[in-house]
Amino acid sequence: MTAHRCLFADGPLAGLRVLVSGGGGAVGNYAVQLARWGGAAWVGATASGGWKSADAEAAGAEAVFDYRAPDCAARIMAATGGVDRIVEVDVAGNAALWSEVVALNGSVVGYASRGGPSPAIPVSGTLMRKNVNLRGVVLNSAPAAARRQAMTDITRWLRQAPRLHRIAASFPLAETAAAHEAVEAGTKRGTVVVVPSR
Repeated sequence: MTAHRCLFADGPLAGLRVLVSGGGGAVGNYAVQLARWGGAAWVGATASGGWKSADAEAAGAEAVFDYRAPDCAARIMAATGGVDRIVEVDVAGNAALWSEVVALNGSVVGYASRGGPSPAIPVSGTLMRKNVNLRGVVLNSAPAAARRQAMTDITRWLRQAPRLHRIAASFPLAETAAAHEAVEAGTKRGTVVVVPSR
């Protein structure tokens, strides 16, 4: 649902160029898949190589860029001419990259900011000059109607074709704290699932 909200909060994707930061992560991987399903004209991702890049490709990214490479922004611009919608896993840490590649009238939608809670945002140089929408997403405070639409869309998406679901670990409800620790460790490959008691 976080991936869905990041992608669709600013409208339909049809014809847009979408870049998913951290396309090998749990939210990023679903964002790549949902962007393809949602009709984006082009879907790319950033990752740090290895299995993260492989998982972004398996999810359907047309191109995966190593965000650590000094020419990353230039390569994204060469492939797209500018990105219409960016799903961002690290608003602060990746500000230099997204501010360079976001297109005129584009959107940058962040759901995390490991690089810091108070980033230096290029307001006049990027946001105003390019008329960019910068949006934050926390699912539990998203509008109820948007969450209902996400449930409907995700159910349709799941029914239409096989999807890539990489489960990193599964915990019973009584071990929810351990599930959070597994997520916070930062080494998981896929989604951590908490299974309710029966």
